[in-house]
Amino acid sequence: MLKNSSLNIIILFSSICLSQPVFINEFLASNTTNYPEIIDFDDYTDWIELYNSSNVSYTLNGYFITDDFENPLKWKIPDGTIINPEGYMIIWADDYNEIPGKIYTRPYWPWDEFITQNYHTNFKLSKSGEELGLFMADQGESVL
Repeated sequence: MLKNSSLNIIILFSSICLSQPVFINEFLASNTTNYPEIIDFDDYTDWIELYNSSNVSYTLNGYFITDDFENPLKWKIPDGTIINPEGYMIIWADDYNEIPGKIYTRPYWPWDEFITQNYHTNFKLSKSGEELGLFMADQGESVL
Protein backbone atom coordinates (compact mmCIF):
# COMPACT_ATOMS: atom_id res chain seq x y z
CA MET A 1 0.00 0.00 0.00
CA LEU A 2 1.45 3.36 -0.98
CA LYS A 3 0.94 6.18 1.48
CA ASN A 4 1.51 9.04 -0.96
CA SER A 5 0.59 8.61 -4.60
CA SER A 6 2.21 11.89 -5.64
CA LEU A 7 5.65 10.31 -5.60
CA ASN A 8 6.47 8.79 -8.94
CA ILE A 9 7.92 5.33 -8.67
CA ILE A 10 9.25 3.98 -11.91
CA ILE A 11 9.66 0.26 -12.20
CA LEU A 12 12.19 -0.85 -14.76
CA PHE A 13 11.42 -4.40 -15.83
CA SER A 14 14.35 -6.56 -16.83
CA SER A 15 15.55 -10.02 -16.00
CA ILE A 16 17.75 -8.51 -13.29
CA CYS A 17 14.89 -6.58 -11.72
CA LEU A 18 12.52 -9.51 -11.66
CA SER A 19 15.07 -11.71 -9.91
CA GLN A 20 15.64 -9.27 -7.03
CA PRO A 21 13.69 -10.20 -3.89
CA VAL A 22 14.03 -6.77 -2.22
CA PHE A 23 11.88 -3.82 -3.27
CA ILE A 24 10.34 -0.60 -1.99
CA ASN A 25 7.11 -1.74 -0.38
CA GLU A 26 5.75 1.48 1.15
CA PHE A 27 6.78 5.07 1.71
CA LEU A 28 5.40 8.15 3.40
CA ALA A 29 6.25 11.70 2.35
CA SER A 30 5.46 14.63 4.63
CA ASN A 31 4.82 12.45 7.66
CA THR A 32 3.00 14.37 10.39
CA THR A 33 0.95 11.76 12.24
CA ASN A 34 1.98 8.17 11.38
CA TYR A 35 4.74 5.99 12.81
CA PRO A 36 7.02 8.42 14.64
CA GLU A 37 10.79 7.94 14.76
CA ILE A 38 11.39 8.98 18.35
CA ILE A 39 14.60 7.07 18.99
CA ASP A 40 17.25 9.03 17.08
CA PHE A 41 16.21 12.45 15.79
CA ASP A 42 12.69 13.68 15.00
CA ASP A 43 9.21 12.72 16.00
CA TYR A 44 7.67 12.44 12.55
CA THR A 45 9.79 12.18 9.43
CA ASP A 46 9.47 10.71 5.95
CA TRP A 47 10.20 7.01 5.62
CA ILE A 48 10.77 4.28 3.08
CA GLU A 49 10.01 0.62 3.75
CA LEU A 50 11.92 -2.15 1.99
CA TYR A 51 10.58 -5.70 1.82
CA ASN A 52 12.42 -8.99 1.28
CA SER A 53 9.96 -11.25 -0.52
CA SER A 54 12.20 -14.32 -0.41
CA ASN A 55 12.28 -17.04 2.21
CA VAL A 56 15.99 -16.45 2.97
CA SER A 57 17.86 -13.52 4.50
CA TYR A 58 19.14 -11.02 1.94
CA THR A 59 22.24 -8.84 2.28
CA LEU A 60 21.97 -5.40 0.70
CA ASN A 61 25.61 -5.04 -0.39
CA GLY A 62 25.88 -2.52 -3.22
CA TYR A 63 22.34 -1.12 -2.83
CA PHE A 64 21.47 2.58 -2.99
CA ILE A 65 18.28 4.61 -2.52
CA THR A 66 17.65 7.85 -4.35
CA ASP A 67 15.03 10.52 -4.91
CA ASP A 68 16.81 11.64 -8.08
CA PHE A 69 17.30 9.22 -10.98
CA GLU A 70 20.06 11.50 -12.32
CA ASN A 71 21.93 10.48 -9.15
CA PRO A 72 21.05 6.78 -8.58
CA LEU A 73 23.82 6.34 -6.01
CA LYS A 74 22.62 9.15 -3.73
CA TRP A 75 22.42 7.23 -0.43
CA LYS A 76 24.25 3.94 0.09
CA ILE A 77 22.70 1.30 2.27
CA PRO A 78 25.65 0.10 4.36
CA ASP A 79 27.21 -3.15 3.19
CA GLY A 80 26.33 -5.98 5.54
CA THR A 81 22.78 -4.71 6.07
CA ILE A 82 20.49 -7.75 6.17
CA ILE A 83 16.74 -8.04 5.71
CA ASN A 84 15.28 -11.19 7.23
CA PRO A 85 13.20 -13.63 5.16
CA GLU A 86 9.85 -12.02 4.30
CA GLY A 87 11.00 -9.13 6.50
CA TYR A 88 10.75 -5.37 6.38
CA MET A 89 13.25 -2.56 6.91
CA ILE A 90 12.43 1.09 7.60
CA ILE A 91 14.78 3.78 6.34
CA TRP A 92 14.06 7.30 7.56
CA ALA A 93 14.28 9.90 4.76
CA ASP A 94 15.12 12.81 7.04
CA ASP A 95 18.40 14.25 5.71
CA TYR A 96 20.48 13.13 8.73
CA ASN A 97 22.65 10.67 6.74
CA GLU A 98 23.28 8.28 9.62
CA ILE A 99 23.33 4.52 10.17
CA PRO A 100 22.91 2.37 13.30
CA GLY A 101 25.77 2.29 15.77
CA LYS A 102 27.20 5.79 15.23
CA ILE A 103 27.82 8.26 18.06
CA TYR A 104 25.88 11.47 17.44
CA THR A 105 25.83 14.67 19.49
CA ARG A 106 22.59 16.61 19.40
CA PRO A 107 23.12 20.14 18.04
CA TYR A 108 20.37 21.40 20.38
CA TRP A 109 19.40 21.04 24.03
CA PRO A 110 20.04 18.71 25.83
CA TRP A 111 23.25 18.45 23.69
CA ASP A 112 23.71 14.86 24.74
CA GLU A 113 25.47 12.08 22.88
CA PHE A 114 23.64 8.96 21.81
CA ILE A 115 24.20 5.95 19.58
CA THR A 116 21.98 5.88 16.50
CA GLN A 117 19.71 2.89 16.11
CA ASN A 118 18.10 3.50 12.71
CA TYR A 119 19.00 4.18 9.08
CA HIS A 120 18.66 7.82 7.94
CA THR A 121 19.11 8.98 4.33
CA ASN A 122 20.81 12.17 3.15
CA PHE A 123 17.54 13.41 1.60
CA LYS A 124 13.88 13.97 2.46
CA LEU A 125 10.84 13.05 0.37
CA SER A 126 8.82 15.80 -1.25
CA LYS A 127 5.06 15.81 -0.68
CA SER A 128 4.65 17.56 -4.05
CA GLY A 129 6.11 14.56 -5.88
CA GLU A 130 9.47 13.26 -7.00
CA GLU A 131 11.26 10.09 -8.04
CA LEU A 132 12.09 7.25 -5.67
CA GLY A 133 14.25 4.30 -6.58
CA LEU A 134 16.27 1.40 -5.20
CA PHE A 135 19.41 0.71 -7.22
CA MET A 136 22.24 -1.79 -7.28
CA ALA A 137 25.56 -0.09 -8.10
CA ASP A 138 27.34 -3.13 -9.49
CA GLN A 139 24.69 -3.74 -12.12
CA GLY A 140 23.65 -0.14 -12.84
CA GLU A 141 20.06 -1.29 -12.79
CA SER A 142 17.06 -0.15 -10.82
CA VAL A 143 15.40 -2.86 -8.77
CA LEU A 144 12.45 -0.57 -8.03
